[in-house]
Amino acid sequence: MDTPKDCRSLMIGATGMLTPALHHAAAQATHMLNLARHATQFTPPPGVPKETYEAHDVDYENVKAVEQLLNAHGPFTTALTWIQPKALPLRDLIANHMRPQGHLIEVMGSAASRPGALADQRRATMAAFPNITYSQLILGFMPKDETSPTSRWLTHDEIATAACAILDTPAPRTIVGHVEPWEARPQ
Repeated sequence: MDTPKDCRSLMIGATGMLTPALHHAAAQATHMLNLARHATQFTPPPGVPKETYEAHDVDYENVKAVEQLLNAHGPFTTALTWIQPKALPLRDLIANHMRPQGHLIEVMGSAASRPGALADQRRATMAAFPNITYSQLILGFMPKDETSPTSRWLTHDEIATAACAILDTPAPRTIVGHVEPWEARPQ
């Protein structure tokens, strides 16, 4: 795939389990902004020129600081976020810093999948941004089976693989693993 002349990527909360997805996105970005509480301690993606990657230590609850960085580095072609459900003002701020036809991916925990919960709320909110490709990546669990006597949460590899796939092929909502039956989730 050819990289456009100005392909700006935003990563928020992608320095842990989403590291492979950050590396995947960096390969196609002409500029990447990585925001996390300890982003500067994170090793930049291999092979990415120093001038195309910037990391800033910022708590995303500090919306003013995040807004300053978004203003300085956006608008973004791609954004991958893993943030708390309560960060609704930040979510809308990110959407406002996307390019037309940009791709915004929100990674969410399994509780977001419940009827009327965060995933449904965000889908309704994002209807106000019709020129953004919006994707949700909901992290479920793996149910017990013949190889495992109990259900388990997803591994980092399972999560990262799904995030890389949705970066390449946008989908409105992708559930990794299972979210039903809800009672079968790990306790």
